[in-house]
Amino acid sequence: MDSPNRDITTALRWSHREHIIEYTTSEISEILELAGFDLVSIRGMWLCRFDGRALPLFLPEDPSRRQRRITDADHRPDDSFSWWVEALRAPRLPKCAELALRVGGVCAVNRPWQFREFRRQIGKVMGIDAQKKVVTGQGESGFIHYGPYLPFPPGRHELTFALSTPEPILSEATACVLDVTHDSGVTLLANCEIHCCDLDRSTKNWQVQLDLPTTYFGVEYRVRTTGALPVCLELPIKVRTIASDVIEPTEWTPPEVHEFSE
Repeated sequence: MDSPNRDITTALRWSHREHIIEYTTSEISEILELAGFDLVSIRGMWLCRFDGRALPLFLPEDPSRRQRRITDADHRPDDSFSWWVEALRAPRLPKCAELALRVGGVCAVNRPWQFREFRRQIGKVMGIDAQKKVVTGQGESGFIHYGPYLPFPPGRHELTFALSTPEPILSEATACVLDVTHDSGVTLLANCEIHCCDLDRSTKNWQVQLDLPTTYFGVEYRVRTTGALPVCLELPIKVRTIASDVIEPTEWTPPEVHEFSE
Protein backbone atom coordinates (compact mmCIF):
# COMPACT_ATOMS: atom_id res chain seq x y z
CA MET A 1 0.00 0.00 0.00
CA ASP A 2 1.05 3.58 -0.50
CA SER A 3 -0.42 7.00 0.26
CA PRO A 4 0.58 10.60 0.82
CA ASN A 5 1.51 11.22 4.45
CA ARG A 6 -1.07 13.52 6.06
CA ASP A 7 1.52 14.94 8.47
CA ILE A 8 3.38 16.31 5.44
CA THR A 9 0.47 17.16 3.14
CA THR A 10 -1.10 19.26 5.91
CA ALA A 11 2.13 21.21 6.37
CA LEU A 12 2.39 21.72 2.60
CA ARG A 13 -1.34 22.54 2.27
CA TRP A 14 -1.62 19.92 -0.45
CA SER A 15 -4.62 17.71 -1.14
CA HIS A 16 -5.74 15.23 -3.77
CA ARG A 17 -9.27 15.48 -5.15
CA GLU A 18 -9.76 11.70 -5.06
CA HIS A 19 -8.60 11.12 -1.46
CA ILE A 20 -11.33 11.10 1.16
CA ILE A 21 -8.64 10.93 3.85
CA GLU A 22 -4.89 10.33 3.96
CA TYR A 23 -3.11 8.50 6.76
CA THR A 24 0.03 9.06 8.76
CA THR A 25 2.58 6.28 9.14
CA SER A 26 1.53 5.53 12.72
CA GLU A 27 -2.16 5.40 11.75
CA ILE A 28 -1.68 3.00 8.85
CA SER A 29 0.51 0.75 11.00
CA GLU A 30 -2.24 0.55 13.63
CA ILE A 31 -4.95 0.03 11.00
CA LEU A 32 -3.06 -2.84 9.38
CA GLU A 33 -2.59 -4.48 12.79
CA LEU A 34 -6.34 -4.24 13.48
CA ALA A 35 -7.10 -5.57 9.98
CA GLY A 36 -5.08 -8.71 10.68
CA PHE A 37 -1.80 -7.93 8.93
CA ASP A 38 1.78 -8.01 10.18
CA LEU A 39 3.89 -5.05 9.12
CA VAL A 40 6.96 -6.09 7.12
CA SER A 41 8.36 -2.67 6.23
CA ILE A 42 7.42 0.96 5.85
CA ARG A 43 9.49 3.27 3.66
CA GLY A 44 9.32 6.89 2.65
CA MET A 45 9.30 8.43 -0.82
CA TRP A 46 10.52 12.01 -1.43
CA LEU A 47 11.77 13.68 1.76
CA CYS A 48 9.72 16.79 2.57
CA ARG A 49 10.72 17.58 6.15
CA PHE A 50 14.19 18.24 7.54
CA ASP A 51 15.08 19.43 11.06
CA GLY A 52 11.39 20.03 11.77
CA ARG A 53 10.76 22.34 8.80
CA ALA A 54 8.81 21.54 5.64
CA LEU A 55 10.72 21.34 2.36
CA PRO A 56 9.06 22.52 -0.88
CA LEU A 57 7.20 19.77 -2.68
CA PHE A 58 8.28 20.98 -6.11
CA LEU A 59 11.53 22.91 -6.46
CA PRO A 60 14.12 23.02 -9.25
CA GLU A 61 17.21 21.53 -7.66
CA ASP A 62 20.52 20.13 -8.80
CA PRO A 63 20.54 16.35 -9.39
CA SER A 64 22.58 15.59 -6.27
CA ARG A 65 20.06 17.32 -3.96
CA ARG A 66 17.15 15.58 -5.64
CA GLN A 67 18.86 12.22 -5.26
CA ARG A 68 19.54 12.87 -1.59
CA ARG A 69 15.87 13.65 -0.93
CA ILE A 70 14.95 10.38 -2.62
CA THR A 71 17.61 8.34 -0.80
CA ASP A 72 17.07 9.85 2.66
CA ALA A 73 13.29 9.40 2.39
CA ASP A 74 13.66 5.62 2.26
CA HIS A 75 14.40 5.30 5.99
CA ARG A 76 12.44 8.39 7.08
CA PRO A 77 8.79 7.70 6.17
CA ASP A 78 7.47 10.07 8.87
CA ASP A 79 9.24 12.98 7.12
CA SER A 80 8.39 11.94 3.57
CA PHE A 81 5.65 13.13 1.26
CA SER A 82 4.36 9.59 0.83
CA TRP A 83 4.91 6.21 2.44
CA TRP A 84 5.11 2.68 1.06
CA VAL A 85 3.99 -0.20 3.29
CA GLU A 86 4.48 -3.92 2.86
CA ALA A 87 2.49 -6.23 5.12
CA LEU A 88 1.57 -9.91 5.28
CA ARG A 89 -1.74 -11.47 6.20
CA ALA A 90 -1.45 -12.86 9.72
CA PRO A 91 -3.13 -16.05 11.04
CA ARG A 92 -5.18 -14.01 13.56
CA LEU A 93 -8.67 -12.69 12.77
CA PRO A 94 -9.15 -8.98 12.06
CA LYS A 95 -10.73 -6.87 14.81
CA CYS A 96 -13.53 -5.52 12.62
CA ALA A 97 -15.34 -3.37 15.19
CA GLU A 98 -12.14 -1.74 16.45
CA LEU A 99 -10.96 -1.23 12.87
CA ALA A 100 -14.18 0.56 11.90
CA LEU A 101 -13.98 2.80 14.97
CA ARG A 102 -10.34 3.69 14.32
CA VAL A 103 -10.84 4.52 10.64
CA GLY A 104 -14.02 6.47 11.43
CA GLY A 105 -12.25 8.36 14.20
CA VAL A 106 -9.39 9.41 11.92
CA CYS A 107 -11.91 10.66 9.36
CA ALA A 108 -14.05 12.54 11.91
CA VAL A 109 -11.06 14.38 13.38
CA ASN A 110 -9.23 15.21 10.17
CA ARG A 111 -11.91 15.52 7.48
CA PRO A 112 -12.84 19.11 8.54
CA TRP A 113 -9.29 20.29 7.82
CA GLN A 114 -9.78 19.39 4.16
CA PHE A 115 -12.43 22.08 3.86
CA ARG A 116 -10.04 24.87 4.92
CA GLU A 117 -8.74 25.81 1.49
CA PHE A 118 -10.56 28.15 -0.87
CA ARG A 119 -9.68 30.19 -3.94
CA ARG A 120 -11.02 33.46 -5.32
CA GLN A 121 -10.76 35.64 -8.40
CA ILE A 122 -11.98 38.92 -6.92
CA GLY A 123 -12.79 40.61 -3.62
CA LYS A 124 -10.81 41.21 -0.46
CA VAL A 125 -10.40 38.79 2.45
CA MET A 126 -11.10 40.50 5.76
CA GLY A 127 -11.01 39.31 9.37
CA ILE A 128 -9.04 36.51 11.00
CA ASP A 129 -9.55 32.81 11.77
CA ALA A 130 -13.25 31.96 12.19
CA GLN A 131 -14.32 35.56 11.46
CA LYS A 132 -13.05 35.74 7.88
CA LYS A 133 -15.16 37.04 5.01
CA VAL A 134 -14.74 37.96 1.35
CA VAL A 135 -16.08 41.39 0.34
CA THR A 136 -16.46 42.73 -3.21
CA GLY A 137 -16.88 46.28 -4.45
CA GLN A 138 -19.51 47.75 -6.73
CA GLY A 139 -19.00 46.51 -10.29
CA GLU A 140 -16.70 43.61 -9.38
CA SER A 141 -17.78 40.40 -11.09
CA GLY A 142 -16.30 36.93 -10.87
CA PHE A 143 -15.77 34.14 -8.35
CA ILE A 144 -15.33 35.17 -4.71
CA HIS A 145 -15.10 31.50 -3.73
CA TYR A 146 -14.26 28.30 -5.55
CA GLY A 147 -12.80 24.95 -4.49
CA PRO A 148 -11.90 22.93 -2.45
CA TYR A 149 -12.05 19.98 -4.92
CA LEU A 150 -12.87 17.14 -2.49
CA PRO A 151 -14.59 13.75 -2.68
CA PHE A 152 -18.21 13.64 -1.49
CA PRO A 153 -19.57 10.17 -0.63
CA PRO A 154 -23.05 9.03 -1.68
CA GLY A 155 -25.89 10.49 0.34
CA ARG A 156 -27.53 13.83 1.04
CA HIS A 157 -25.32 16.82 1.77
CA GLU A 158 -26.16 20.43 2.57
CA LEU A 159 -24.03 23.54 2.06
CA THR A 160 -24.84 26.80 3.82
CA PHE A 161 -23.78 30.13 2.29
CA ALA A 162 -23.95 33.22 4.54
CA LEU A 163 -24.33 36.40 2.45
CA SER A 164 -25.05 40.10 2.90
CA THR A 165 -24.45 43.45 1.19
CA PRO A 166 -23.37 46.81 2.63
CA GLU A 167 -25.38 48.63 -0.08
CA PRO A 168 -28.79 46.96 -0.58
CA ILE A 169 -30.88 47.83 -3.62
CA LEU A 170 -34.42 46.83 -4.62
CA SER A 171 -33.85 45.09 -7.92
CA GLU A 172 -34.70 41.75 -9.48
CA ALA A 173 -31.29 41.67 -11.18
CA THR A 174 -29.07 38.69 -10.34
CA ALA A 175 -26.58 39.55 -7.59
CA CYS A 176 -24.74 36.24 -7.42
CA VAL A 177 -25.00 32.57 -8.30
CA LEU A 178 -24.22 29.67 -5.96
CA ASP A 179 -23.37 26.35 -7.54
CA VAL A 180 -21.79 22.99 -6.83
CA THR A 181 -19.84 21.17 -9.54
CA HIS A 182 -17.32 18.43 -10.11
CA ASP A 183 -14.88 17.52 -12.88
CA SER A 184 -13.35 21.03 -12.71
CA GLY A 185 -16.69 22.73 -13.21
CA VAL A 186 -17.81 20.57 -16.15
CA THR A 187 -20.75 18.87 -14.39
CA LEU A 188 -23.28 20.97 -12.47
CA LEU A 189 -24.67 19.19 -9.39
CA ALA A 190 -26.79 22.01 -7.91
CA ASN A 191 -27.23 25.77 -8.18
CA CYS A 192 -29.11 28.71 -6.72
CA GLU A 193 -29.59 32.23 -8.12
CA ILE A 194 -29.78 35.16 -5.68
CA HIS A 195 -31.34 38.48 -6.67
CA CYS A 196 -30.27 41.90 -5.45
CA CYS A 197 -33.51 42.33 -3.50
CA ASP A 198 -32.74 39.11 -1.60
CA LEU A 199 -29.65 40.64 0.04
CA ASP A 200 -29.60 43.04 2.99
CA ARG A 201 -27.11 44.45 5.46
CA SER A 202 -27.95 41.64 7.87
CA THR A 203 -26.52 38.21 7.04
CA LYS A 204 -28.87 35.63 5.55
CA ASN A 205 -28.24 31.93 4.98
CA TRP A 206 -28.89 30.02 1.76
CA GLN A 207 -28.86 26.22 1.76
CA VAL A 208 -27.99 24.14 -1.29
CA GLN A 209 -28.61 20.40 -1.05
CA LEU A 210 -26.94 17.55 -2.96
CA ASP A 211 -28.35 14.06 -3.40
CA LEU A 212 -25.48 11.95 -4.68
CA PRO A 213 -26.06 8.35 -5.83
CA THR A 214 -22.34 7.57 -5.73
CA THR A 215 -19.07 9.17 -4.69
CA TYR A 216 -18.22 12.30 -6.66
CA PHE A 217 -14.57 13.32 -6.80
CA GLY A 218 -13.20 16.82 -7.06
CA VAL A 219 -16.37 18.53 -5.84
CA GLU A 220 -16.19 22.31 -5.61
CA TYR A 221 -18.73 24.88 -4.46
CA ARG A 222 -18.61 28.35 -5.95
CA VAL A 223 -19.97 31.84 -5.41
CA ARG A 224 -19.98 34.03 -8.53
CA THR A 225 -21.00 37.68 -8.30
CA THR A 226 -22.34 39.75 -11.20
CA GLY A 227 -21.15 43.14 -9.92
CA ALA A 228 -24.71 44.47 -9.64
CA LEU A 229 -23.98 45.35 -5.99
CA PRO A 230 -21.26 44.70 -3.38
CA VAL A 231 -21.44 41.23 -1.83
CA CYS A 232 -20.07 39.91 1.48
CA LEU A 233 -19.55 36.15 1.90
CA GLU A 234 -18.83 34.89 5.41
CA LEU A 235 -16.36 32.05 5.77
CA PRO A 236 -16.28 29.14 6.15
CA ILE A 237 -19.06 27.78 3.97
CA LYS A 238 -20.62 25.10 6.16
CA VAL A 239 -20.90 21.56 4.82
CA ARG A 240 -23.22 19.07 6.46
CA THR A 241 -23.79 15.40 5.67
CA ILE A 242 -27.46 14.75 6.39
CA ALA A 243 -27.62 11.07 5.42
CA SER A 244 -25.03 8.61 4.13
CA ASP A 245 -24.36 4.89 4.26
CA VAL A 246 -20.62 5.55 4.06
CA ILE A 247 -19.93 8.14 6.79
CA GLU A 248 -21.74 9.28 9.89
CA PRO A 249 -24.08 12.27 9.40
CA THR A 250 -22.15 15.28 10.63
CA GLU A 251 -21.20 18.89 9.98
CA TRP A 252 -17.77 19.48 8.47
CA THR A 253 -16.69 22.89 9.76
CA PRO A 254 -12.99 23.66 9.37
CA PRO A 255 -11.25 24.96 12.51
CA GLU A 256 -9.72 27.75 10.41
CA VAL A 257 -9.93 28.89 6.81
CA HIS A 258 -7.03 29.50 4.45
CA GLU A 259 -6.93 31.04 1.03
CA PHE A 260 -5.08 28.73 -1.33
CA SER A 261 -2.17 30.30 -3.18
CA GLU A 262 -1.59 28.91 -6.65
